[in-house]
Amino acid sequence: MLLILSVSCKKKSNPPPAQNTSPSMTTTISGTSWTATTLRAIDSNGTDTISGYQPSDSSTILLLFPSGQNAGDTLKVASINTIEYIKSNVVYVGISGNIVVSSFSGNLMKGTFQGIVEDFNSKNKISIAGGSFTAKF
Repeated sequence: MLLILSVSCKKKSNPPPAQNTSPSMTTTISGTSWTATTLRAIDSNGTDTISGYQPSDSSTILLLFPSGQNAGDTLKVASINTIEYIKSNVVYVGISGNIVVSSFSGNLMKGTFQGIVEDFNSKNKISIAGGSFTAKF
């Protein structure tokens, strides 16, 4: 009697890498790293607002743009799409740059931003570079 036994193994697939879903905002402001410790995202009256706050220097970055954006959208900084930087009660408003929505699924939006902001009173300009965000609406 001849017995042939065949054994096979099912390959276990590795789970996909974990995705960052925690709210976050980081950037470089005039060459200095900046990270928000508090982040809020609000969709109100047709405008999405993402607000990051850094308590160590009491500064805030606001990203504002029309609601209804999709993954892949690039928004040029202008009157309706803007980056604002607030520090020491001075508001710097975006005069150039862009906000890019890299993904938006469910209530989670991820993207990047960069630009030049200006205090219209003093005409002082500040560079905001390499910004990224993850926001839950």
